[in-house]
Amino acid sequence: MTIEFPQLKGITIAQWLLESGRGTSRLAIEHLNFGGLKWRDEMTGFATLVDYEAGDGWDKYCKFASLEKFIQGYWHFLDRDPYEGWRNNADSPEGLIRFIGPIYAGDSNYVAKVLNLYAEAKQLLADADHQGHHHPGTAEPVTKPRIKAFIESPHHSSRSGADIDTIVVHYTTAGNVNSTIEWFKNPESEVSAHYIIDKNGDIYQMVKDTDKAWHAARANQTSIGIEHVAKEGDRLTEVQEKSSIHLIKWLMTEYKIPKENIKAHKQVLETSCPGNIFGDDLDNISVPKFKAWVAKNFSNNVSPSTGRLSPSGLGLYIVQPGDTLSAIAERHDMTLDALLALNPNIFNANLIFPGQKITVARVEGDDDSIDTTSRPLNIPITIAERQLDPSNYQEFSHALLGSITITGGYMEPEGHSFKPELQAIFLDGSLKTLPPANRNIGIDYVVSDRKVKAWYGGTVTKQGREGGYGRRIHLQLDVTYEFKGKRYQVYQAFAHLQDILVSVGQVIGQGEKIAIMGGSGAGSDFDYPPHVDLSTYLFINGNLVQLNPQALDRQLT
Repeated sequence: MTIEFPQLKGITIAQWLLESGRGTSRLAIEHLNFGGLKWRDEMTGFATLVDYEAGDGWDKYCKFASLEKFIQGYWHFLDRDPYEGWRNNADSPEGLIRFIGPIYAGDSNYVAKVLNLYAEAKQLLADADHQGHHHPGTAEPVTKPRIKAFIESPHHSSRSGADIDTIVVHYTTAGNVNSTIEWFKNPESEVSAHYIIDKNGDIYQMVKDTDKAWHAARANQTSIGIEHVAKEGDRLTEVQEKSSIHLIKWLMTEYKIPKENIKAHKQVLETSCPGNIFGDDLDNISVPKFKAWVAKNFSNNVSPSTGRLSPSGLGLYIVQPGDTLSAIAERHDMTLDALLALNPNIFNANLIFPGQKITVARVEGDDDSIDTTSRPLNIPITIAERQLDPSNYQEFSHALLGSITITGGYMEPEGHSFKPELQAIFLDGSLKTLPPANRNIGIDYVVSDRKVKAWYGGTVTKQGREGGYGRRIHLQLDVTYEFKGKRYQVYQAFAHLQDILVSVGQVIGQGEKIAIMGGSGAGSDFDYPPHVDLSTYLFINGNLVQLNPQALDRQLT
């Protein structure tokens, strides 16, 4: 089928995700109407009329015979009053939805809701393309490779809001990594790169991705710079090349960088860099061997890894908006009673929530527990469950976590942003319902070297800016908490970060560095004094419940 406006595929899919509850509405399932299109006489030939009860009552809707008919019908639907003029706004996805959105729906937040689904829609398109067209470089999952050390260079500046769209490849001209690191730290050098890859494959980071490193002059604003330790005449070592490919694939996935924007330094600036590391001569500005290396190892269809989120053989379904347990059971060819038998923690079949994990299959030999690698932290203090101030801050040193000062006690009710009523489990195992207050919902702490480390191992489920929490990381832990005879999956969230060093789907080890401590909030990176807000939580009967992290640790002990 010919697509007249391919640049609009992502935004229309985002709109259809919203209208159909991610494809779960009865209108979508039974009538292939993913856009919520009501019947109009002009739709004759594209659809047939069907009576359907939506959220606003019974009305006449379009019924489509195939997905192709729906897509054709959707565009035909727009080619009529009151949408005339949409083609004048077809140059950009945002332009289209901002034009048709206020007409399409009476919801004043409709455009924002569609735009919030745009990234998900683009990922669905990428996944579909990946499944249908396998390319070199897409076989293995893509997570951020392990960074041996973050050693910050003073030579960096702001990107001033510019997006990252290019990777520039360099070589160091020095034969060892230490001299390069020291040169990038030297106040007189005024040069830096984001990453350095040693000959043994170790990767060092010296500038945050979000900052501009000083490595490629006019290309700095939108690029990531990668240095490879090598002297003139050296080629990449096998392990060095492997690390480079891994890092570049992750950067492509993280920042949606096309392979055409993987550049040798000499392609963006007159220089001999990156030397001979790919086999090209120093004076060869066309770098054919570098280009062949890029073509061999990368594609525009690299897909991020989801990581291991459950024991092998355990089938988990993530609840989506609009889901019902009956619909989930039907999609997995099972009865509702069978589904409930697999999920004894669901007490009310009518109460499920988006993001909830539901077991839909259990294979013989499954381990009932999560594969736990984390061990008790045995924190040498008792975390206060009361208001703290500078006179009674709690300090301790820990082999895994570093030197910690707890500045905000668990659930202290003063001096924080307003929180509604919430439920919390305290150190003694009691579950309490707490009234609305200017409350801390976890604990606050400061780590002396600013290195934020994972308290327990797990998988990154979410990372990025999150309202007043600023930069925040959520981890699905590899440990569980037993409450009233049942075991619950536990999560932790680390907030107000300056820099995030992990990506969604990445498996994290206990004590591994995941971020740099900061004071980010809704407005800027300096909304709060530098500290970490740590929330430990689980879900009981569909409700989010906070947990004192030391209660979890003592249960592990």
